[in-house]
Amino acid sequence: MEVSWGKDIVLDLILWKTRDIHRLSFMLDPQENRLHQQLKHFPHLLQLVKAASTLPPIKTPTMQAGLPDSTTFLESPLEWWFLSMDNDNTTLTARIGDLFELEIDRNNKFKAAYKRRLSRKSKCIRDDLITQLAGTNTRRMSQAYLDAIQTPHAGVVGDRLAQRIRSLILLDNGKTKVTLGTASTRQIRQYLSPTPEPEPPPTPSTMHPESGTKSQWRKFWKTKIPHRARSFWWRYKRDIIPCGTLRAHRWKQDAHCDAQGCRERKADKNHHVFGCKGKYLAWQFILREYTDKPTWSDEDLHTLLSFKPPICSIKPKYTSPLHNCWRAAL
Repeated sequence: MEVSWGKDIVLDLILWKTRDIHRLSFMLDPQENRLHQQLKHFPHLLQLVKAASTLPPIKTPTMQAGLPDSTTFLESPLEWWFLSMDNDNTTLTARIGDLFELEIDRNNKFKAAYKRRLSRKSKCIRDDLITQLAGTNTRRMSQAYLDAIQTPHAGVVGDRLAQRIRSLILLDNGKTKVTLGTASTRQIRQYLSPTPEPEPPPTPSTMHPESGTKSQWRKFWKTKIPHRARSFWWRYKRDIIPCGTLRAHRWKQDAHCDAQGCRERKADKNHHVFGCKGKYLAWQFILREYTDKPTWSDEDLHTLLSFKPPICSIKPKYTSPLHNCWRAAL
């Protein structure tokens, strides 16, 4: 993967502000607080560092490959090489390169040795480490570190840290493996995006949209009725009226009726259109006034906007072409 000049500048800025020895060492740092403090005045860089902390750690491939190259070794956390015992909860807030340096011989072998010049903070960390190893027995050296200082490895001098990080596998679907070096921006977003929580089962009001026949839907769309009426009618048939149960299912909102004075806790589409007190009284008044059907039960109201409405006729004095169209659509 070729690094663009823009990414080069960003990595160099992070290197400059964190005072590390490698541009990608922030991906190995176990202590995010240190980076947050150093990059607090650079929020955009800090967001990149936070995103990097969610990438898969390179500890496993680093340790499985034996002793890593010198740069990776110096930039790796102390926690990787000095393991805490069961009775110790402290965390080492440094990396190998903060306390140790590499001595390379003529055979291209290296071993870790204490740095001759240390800052006051690094000296305190080193003293604490020695105390934990020898004084309190709360920490022990890993076998990999013992091998490194007892039998220096050959052929590991160099800088393969970038190569190791770019080879991290982000996505693996069984057929193809997407590494950090080959991943597109979309694939990186896919990896970083949180796993969506499973949606709750839909409520009855959002489970059963009305499925009419082709002939019924054809009549519905061809009938000349006002657009606003048709839109509302279609939403009712498709069960996407913004009632309480739909809001609760889609947007996790309260399912109660939002009409003033109504105490219905789960307002489905039938309550939203017909059942709420004010709407119910209005429907009863209008239907008794305009139709020859004297009584309207709740079931009759609920089927009023379906493909099989209750049998009734418009009173002759209110008959008009508009009402005939309405009947034809039903």
